Amino acid sequence: MAGPTIADLNTFCGEVASPDSSGATALREFMYWINAGLARLYAEHAWNHAVEIAKIVILPAETGTTLAATQGSDAVTVSGSDTFASKYLDDGWALHADGDSNQTFLLSATASSTVGTIDSIWVEATQASGNFTWRKNIYDLPSNAKEIFSVRILDTRDVLSSAIPHKFDQYSMEGPKETGYPRFYTLRNDKIEIWPAPDTEYRVLSVTFRKGAPYYTTATATSTEVDWPIEWQDLLQKAIQLEAAISLGEVSPIKYDLAKMEFEERLSNYISLDSSRDTPGGPMELSPPTTVTRGRIYYDYGYGDGPLQDL
Repeated sequence: MAGPTIADLNTFCGEVASPDSSGATALREFMYWINAGLARLYAEHAWNHAVEIAKIVILPAETGTTLAATQGSDAVTVSGSDTFASKYLDDGWALHADGDSNQTFLLSATASSTVGTIDSIWVEATQASGNFTWRKNIYDLPSNAKEIFSVRILDTRDVLSSAIPHKFDQYSMEGPKETGYPRFYTLRNDKIEIWPAPDTEYRVLSVTFRKGAPYYTTATATSTEVDWPIEWQDLLQKAIQLEAAISLGEVSPIKYDLAKMEFEERLSNYISLDSSRDTPGGPMELSPPTTVTRGRIYYDYGYGDGPLQDL
């Protein structure tokens, strides 16, 4: 999507500020107006151009056979080819131990590649070695995602149900060892968490989301195109003009009341235009093909009902 450049908007800011606005101080103020104008626009309406789709690859489970744990302790060890890779701690992989069917664990610390600490004590009988599985159910969202519209499994088109964090935790605690196709998700700490945990297959999620307002600084190259359609540049200019009137107060060349009226009128027009486009509901609801009984097909060549028919 082509957008107006920082240089273009700086020029416009100079025109709505005053003829003698220049220098580093003016550029900092101009950048504030640009960012504030974009934030205002993105808060006013869920613009269709701000809706995007991203793919998240769900990784398969990884297994091991040498997990040692002591009843009443949160210390665990592995040996041989099994290790506590840094990703298990950094990315929050869930530890599923065959020796405990009632809960899963997270690594809270590692002393070495084979010695670690889990987030709760081991309550089952002490084991010198046991089978275990790592499952990753926490993934990064797109960095600019502001609102999630839908989450789907690409190969089945199934839509995951959203849950608030404490409900999601309840589902996952009540079925700690359930695996397979994800059915629920929650959003927490700018990440998406899925449940049940993935199995041995790769999965791909399709996430439809609305982007948040972009943010620029005086260090941003002036040739940078801002994240706003260039054909709607006049609306962005009206938003910048309003921010300038608020900031400059009585010395503003364009007074606040006029700037507010012009912005709201232009905003209303563009919201109506944007709302007439396709809504951001995501992909079509597709149903698997069904078998239906075919009736007779009539061919009319102007001679009445002839012998041709669907057999």
